[in-house]
Amino acid sequence: DGGIDRLNELGHRTRAGITEVIRAAAVEACVTGLGSEWNLYFRSKPPTNYEEAAGNHNYEHARRFVNAMLDQGILESPTTFGDRHLCLATSENDVDVTIEAVAHALQEQQG
Repeated sequence: DGGIDRLNELGHRTRAGITEVIRAAAVEACVTGLGSEWNLYFRSKPPTNYEEAAGNHNYEHARRFVNAMLDQGILESPTTFGDRHLCLATSENDVDVTIEAVAHALQEQQG
């Protein structure tokens, strides 16, 4: 009972937090997703189709992001199409840790 609403809330909180750290890092990136999903693209606007998602993306930034997340103990999909899915076991603290890790990984983009 209430699981779907909880997942939607966690997903919204995750995407909102990542949007804020993208702004703070001043990196060309955007976060997308619906419900419990999220994905980060190194492009100014969310892709609207497969061609945009596959062809207009900074793969070097994505590679560095994946490595920076791994350095923090978070395993990321090595592809740009690797949506992240939250589950009901995800806590608010898990979301906060993820957002902090994303902030750190985005700061790595500036180096």
